[in-house]
Amino acid sequence: MAMEGQEHSWITGFYWTMMVMSTLGFGDITFTSDIGRPFSFFLLSGVILLLVLLPFIFIKFFFAPWMEAQTRNRAPRELPADTRNHIIITNFDPVTAALIEKLKSYKKDYVVIIEDLSKALDLYDKDIKVALGNIDDPETYNRMRVQNAALVVAANSDQMNTNITLTIREDFEHIPIITTAESPHSVDILQLAGRSLAAWTVAGECKSNIINRYKEFVIAQSPAMGTPFVGQSLIDSKLRKTFGLTVVGIWERDKFIIPKPDFVIKRTSVLVFAGLESSLAQYDEVYSFYHICKIAEDPVIIVGGGRVGLAVAARFQQQEIPYLIIEKSRRRNDNDSHFVFGDAADIHTLEKA
Repeated sequence: MAMEGQEHSWITGFYWTMMVMSTLGFGDITFTSDIGRPFSFFLLSGVILLLVLLPFIFIKFFFAPWMEAQTRNRAPRELPADTRNHIIITNFDPVTAALIEKLKSYKKDYVVIIEDLSKALDLYDKDIKVALGNIDDPETYNRMRVQNAALVVAANSDQMNTNITLTIREDFEHIPIITTAESPHSVDILQLAGRSLAAWTVAGECKSNIINRYKEFVIAQSPAMGTPFVGQSLIDSKLRKTFGLTVVGIWERDKFIIPKPDFVIKRTSVLVFAGLESSLAQYDEVYSFYHICKIAEDPVIIVGGGRVGLAVAARFQQQEIPYLIIEKSRRRNDNDSHFVFGDAADIHTLEKA
C-alpha cells in the first residue's frame, strides 16, 4: 500500500489481516491498483483455516460430548440409586437370552453386565438392557445396586461363576444367586462358594498381624486357634490385666463382633487387639508358640502340584508343617505320601484329602 501512497500502522495491518482472513470483507481499507489487488487472495488462507478450525471446535466441544452422553445412556456403568427388585445377569448367551424374553413378558426389570463396550452397544441395539462393568469386581455390583436386587444369574464358566459368587457373598449374604455348571464336580464347589465360607489360615511364626498404628499404639489381630483362650470367656482370659491389651473386636468367620465380657472365645475366633506395640510383642512371645504346635497337628492342603504348589510345599517342609497336595496327574510323584490324586473340583477328592 506504500506503493499506492497509503500509510498504515502495524495495528491497522493486523486489523486488515483479521478482516480478510475471517472473510468479513475489506471494508474501509482496500487496494486501488492492480499491483495490490492480488493480495485479495489472502482471503483463501482464512477460508482454509476456518474449514479446519470450525469442524474441530464443533467435534471437540459439541459432537463428541453429545456422542459420549448417548453412549452412556445406551451402556451405563451405573444403575439409578432407586433401582429395586431387578435381576442382574452376568453373561449373554442362548440360556440368558431365553430368560430375558421371559423377564420381558413378566415386565421384570433386569440388566446384563457386559465387559466389552462394542458388544454392549450391539446388544443395546437389539433391545437388551446392558451395563458396562467387570463381572468379578465388587464395585461393579455396588454400581448395579446388588443390595436391592431380587436375584443374580451367573451364566459364565464354572471358574468365573465361583469368582462371581464369592465376590457377591463377600458383602451380600441375602442375595439369591443362580449359576450354571458345565462340570458335575463344579456343583459342589459352587454350593460351597454360595455359603459365604471364610476362614483364617495360619502358618509360620503366627505372630499377631498389625492392621494399623499410631506411634507406639497399634491395632492388631491374632487367631485364638490352639491357644488356652479357646473355651474361655473374654473376662476370664485376663488379656488386659496380663498384657495391657484390649480386645476391641472379634472376627467370627466373616462376621465382625463387638464382644461383651461374657463372650466365649472359639477355635475360629480372631481377636482384634488395641494397645502398645510393646504389649503386643509380649503377647506374641508367649502365645505364638501355641499356634506353631497347633499347626504341627493340622495339615495344609495345597490344590495343584505345579511349580507354585511345589514351591509352597517346599516352604512348609522346611518349617516342618504337614501338607497334602491335590494333583490330577499321576505321572509324577505317584508314590509320594504327600499327594492325593484327583480333581479338586470333586467334593469326594477334597473329603479324601
